[in-house]
Amino acid sequence: MTEQDYDFNVELVKDGIIKDCLIVGENASGKTNLGYAIFDIIRSLTDKNRKEIKIYSNLYNADSIVEFKYTFRFGESVLKYSYERLSSNVILAERIFVNEKKVLENDFSGAKVSLKGTENLDLEKWDRSISLVKYVYANTILDKEDAVCNVFYQFMQFVNQMLWFSSTKGNKYVGFSNEKGDLLESIAGRDRSVEELQEFLRDLGIEYQLLIKDNGEGKNVYCRLGEKEVPLASLVSSGTRSVIFFSIGICSWRSVPFYMWMNLTLFIIPNWRKQLSERLFRFLVCRRLLHLIIQT
Repeated sequence: MTEQDYDFNVELVKDGIIKDCLIVGENASGKTNLGYAIFDIIRSLTDKNRKEIKIYSNLYNADSIVEFKYTFRFGESVLKYSYERLSSNVILAERIFVNEKKVLENDFSGAKVSLKGTENLDLEKWDRSISLVKYVYANTILDKEDAVCNVFYQFMQFVNQMLWFSSTKGNKYVGFSNEKGDLLESIAGRDRSVEELQEFLRDLGIEYQLLIKDNGEGKNVYCRLGEKEVPLASLVSSGTRSVIFFSIGICSWRSVPFYMWMNLTLFIIPNWRKQLSERLFRFLVCRRLLHLIIQT
């Protein structure tokens, strides 16, 4: 696809790059695995939630080594990151180029880093079972005034905020957070999240009186029904749960630069789908820096 193909929705294109799109395909055509492939970088470079990614190689791949390549643009600068994976836990080689200049390499011949601030980095302490990129980011104070280092920082911050979300199998996610437990529980600790969720549901005609309550094992979201207070998670249907997670996604998008959502409207009735689609489009117009992929 090119920018010209999006003449009907120019808001979905930024700097000549399609930033928002919809992936459509038949069952078992590989849509989910495409998402896993894109988000393999989460497993390589972050400590964020990644338990949902269990595969890394195309079953038709005859080679035991799998290569991943990513290209990022930050302003006028382009960063290219590639790595070779032998298994789900073993990276054989990595390379980073910034504006076609190699600044990091890790392969069979050794490791080399050319970023200002890494001159005294002790690679002898580097555990080769983890990514060299991840090790450099965690163990050096790079020169942020240096243009190349600044691009490297932007790259790592971008990857650490990526989020893959699935409305199937109980609403699962990859990336963005390393919080344990259900995402529904996590909103109890976020400013105004419960109030925003209540307003969001009211707009759809769902009248819930929500509150935060500590049940002795941490804070959670409850719903007041007359004189009773019950956990929201035990009350909602599959459709309402998907709507709630859509609301959580909207709140998360304020800091997420790249969002991939699988089966967004699964379990949601047609009337709600229309309202959610309209709200989503309005939000995308406002968030020009967000990249969104919706998978059917």
